[in-house]
Amino acid sequence: MDQWIDSALAIFWESAKLPYWSVFYNAMARQYWLYCVAALALGVLCWRRDSRKGIVDPGEGYVHYMWSRLYKRHISAAIDICIIIVNGMILISTGVLQIVANSLIVADMTPASAVANVTPYLIVLYTIVYFLVDDFTAFLVHYWFHKNSVLWAFHKVHHSAETLTPMTADRFHPVEVILTTIVRLSMGMLVTLAFALFAGSKLDVASVGQANLFLFLFNMAGGCLRHSSIRLSYGRFDHWFISPHMHQIHHSQEERHWNKNMGGTMAIWDRLFGTDYIPALDEDYRYGIGEENVRYQSLVYNYCGPFIEVSRMLVANVVRRKTG
Repeated sequence: MDQWIDSALAIFWESAKLPYWSVFYNAMARQYWLYCVAALALGVLCWRRDSRKGIVDPGEGYVHYMWSRLYKRHISAAIDICIIIVNGMILISTGVLQIVANSLIVADMTPASAVANVTPYLIVLYTIVYFLVDDFTAFLVHYWFHKNSVLWAFHKVHHSAETLTPMTADRFHPVEVILTTIVRLSMGMLVTLAFALFAGSKLDVASVGQANLFLFLFNMAGGCLRHSSIRLSYGRFDHWFISPHMHQIHHSQEERHWNKNMGGTMAIWDRLFGTDYIPALDEDYRYGIGEENVRYQSLVYNYCGPFIEVSRMLVANVVRRKTG
């Protein structure tokens, strides 16, 4: 156990020292350089489609089309960057922690008598199971943050974005990051430990640059465009996978879009829970949370506001009980 702790602390410290721009060469981040290249290529298809349908001005070139939909000069975009920097001072890279914790717990708890008889089929099975369990867990946690008023107070930080940029993907309150990481990390450990104990082997998921193979492929299909205004749809595959346009609808402040498309990768969870929504290409909507957006134009309120709101809820609940 001492060796486990020493190894974990060493890697955690190295993770904490990573510069902010490390997301561009971390395959677990949606801003990974290869995902960005794929997004630019997919943007060509979207630009040509929108030009053909008359959605964009005839004279609008590809560069302007992409830039105007990936970034806007807005206080919301500035808040995105500020939150990333502040969170970087508060939190250790959660993606790295998950990989480290899963690998260390298997190394520490796998029986010494276990014989490593790993076959490609077992690796594929483990990769699929890990991916599905993690994706479903992420959906449940996200669903929980939308349906519980206390948790929603923290999740509103993410939804208060009035314009979507690739950096909005990391616009989260630290409390949400910690809670989400704990739950997903715990489920990942259970899957990893189950395969280690019952398969009698130490396994690693099939990965590309430390990212699960299936997650890597999904992000190559436009993961970087989820937080943008480039309406990339997967057509009939929207029934199975959350396309960038489906996630953009999730950020809409229009009531018909509330609590829709809460899945991370797979759309089947939303179909099971009745929260799926496949938008039309020309559907009109705005991002944000309505009149409350103004409060979240303050960086301080993004961090302190949720605690203030939760405190008010608790006080109101106490008063209600005493008077009821």
